[in-house]
Amino acid sequence: MPSLKVVTYNIRLSAGNDGPNSWPFRAKALCQYVADLKADIIGVQEALPDQVEALKLALPEYRHIGVGREDGLSQGEHCSIYLHPNLTVMASGTFWFSDTPTIPNSRTWGNRITRITTWARVRKDDAEFLVTNSHLDHESDESRRRSVLQLQAFLSESTAPFLALGDFNMPPTSPNLKPLFVAATDALAGVGQGGKSTFHGWGPDEGTNQIDFIFASEAFALITAESPRVPHSDHYPVIAAYDLLG
Repeated sequence: MPSLKVVTYNIRLSAGNDGPNSWPFRAKALCQYVADLKADIIGVQEALPDQVEALKLALPEYRHIGVGREDGLSQGEHCSIYLHPNLTVMASGTFWFSDTPTIPNSRTWGNRITRITTWARVRKDDAEFLVTNSHLDHESDESRRRSVLQLQAFLSESTAPFLALGDFNMPPTSPNLKPLFVAATDALAGVGQGGKSTFHGWGPDEGTNQIDFIFASEAFALITAESPRVPHSDHYPVIAAYDLLG
């Protein structure tokens, strides 16, 4: 029965004009924090190329999965997945939330900003499962609705257990999330903290602004979950531990 430590973390893009919270002032602490977690799976959102490389240096043994959303190579934000060497990658890729999901930088559902999911099919010991890392739109409700449906359709193509990580830019009460809640459980909800704030925007923590999730299909038995109040980004990470049932 393999056990897994899983993290999702919107690290706030390095191009943000955040004054004392700008990337050069927090990069070292954030990278060290992520490395110290010693997780099996780390999904980050809003990572620009310089941040992708900084985390690669902080996680030298990990395999990096992901491409830039603007060109399908390196340009623009990444939904990067960093995988511990105890995981074997069977396949991986990225798709765009649009009517043309294989075309880089495509967007057709009302979102001004390109949105993506990066995925990896991995194996630990004798268990295989799917990991996705997504960043949905912050403005368009229709884009979020269609994106969840596309993600759920992708997950449903396989019979493998799955972990769906990401910044979904909507609360757990949103009807647009229902397709995922039907198939999986939110880690924070599983420990009675569903709805707990994961976004603060460098301002006061309102306490009930969860937009970041780790969804796990029923093959994953939740052990612990938390969203630590760490100051390294305008989001808090979500961290969960699971047993993967046989």
